[in-house]
Amino acid sequence: MSYTFLQGDEADSANNSNAGDEKVHVFYGNTQGIMGGSLSGIFTITNDDNTSTGGQDAEEWYTIGARQKGKMGGLDYRVEFYHQFGDAGNISNTCACGITGVEAGSGNKADRDAQMFGIRVGKTFANNPMKPTITLWYDNLSGVDDDDAAAGDFGQFDTMYDTGHKFYGFQDFYLSRTGAGTGFYGMQDIAIKTKWALKPGWTAKADMHWFMTATDLGGNDSDTVRAADATIANDNTLDNDLGSELDLTLVHKYDANTTISAGYSHYFTSVTFGELNGGGNTDTNGLNSNDDSDWAYIQIDTRF
Repeated sequence: MSYTFLQGDEADSANNSNAGDEKVHVFYGNTQGIMGGSLSGIFTITNDDNTSTGGQDAEEWYTIGARQKGKMGGLDYRVEFYHQFGDAGNISNTCACGITGVEAGSGNKADRDAQMFGIRVGKTFANNPMKPTITLWYDNLSGVDDDDAAAGDFGQFDTMYDTGHKFYGFQDFYLSRTGAGTGFYGMQDIAIKTKWALKPGWTAKADMHWFMTATDLGGNDSDTVRAADATIANDNTLDNDLGSELDLTLVHKYDANTTISAGYSHYFTSVTFGELNGGGNTDTNGLNSNDDSDWAYIQIDTRF
């Protein structure tokens, strides 16, 4: 078991009002021998005293959840679930989500009510000379919908200090911890990840992601929040498709101290992704931001 304290931000103003301060308390526990692996639990308290936007203690909120990881029946697996509750401060005004009963600069603040669920199952075929590993992956980060707007809740899950580059595609379109990269409509990530030992010292990896919003943009559960979102307010043709990404990686263990990696990624853009990230349907940049994107790199890692 462990306790961690983070002074996430220290930004005292001239009159010592503590505007911008953020403190995080993390309680973590882990135990072994559960269902062929380990069970861990986490509880965080985030106290954000940023008074610069509303004149009050903007946010005090909590995250609680657990993760089970292990091996069972020849499969590697991981299951996790987290729930967030507490204050959301003035973020509901920033996101323009149509959340009722919230006023900027007042004590009327939105409540957080968000969840994250993830499951991964993998299999390594050790008897095959290339020892291929195939992993099926699904993450669901909740977003704001009409039920949230009517209840005065902010439903977008905050990933806090995650390493998004590792999980949600190497082109890094989804690094925003607050969910701004998907318009605060949450995200679903369905992925297939593979790994192959081509020959001694050479490893190839191929990952394919399919991204979607968690909020149904084509259904009746998003009419209010879409109408309040100036980016897409006048476009009722959007669906949940945020696009897909292919990540290819080749790793060579050159010697005991040096590893050479090369990678290529291609993002297959969607209309929804273009409008949410390129200016919206009222901006020609948004309407025309439908080109796919490419990214490649070479990395040499030497340890002395």
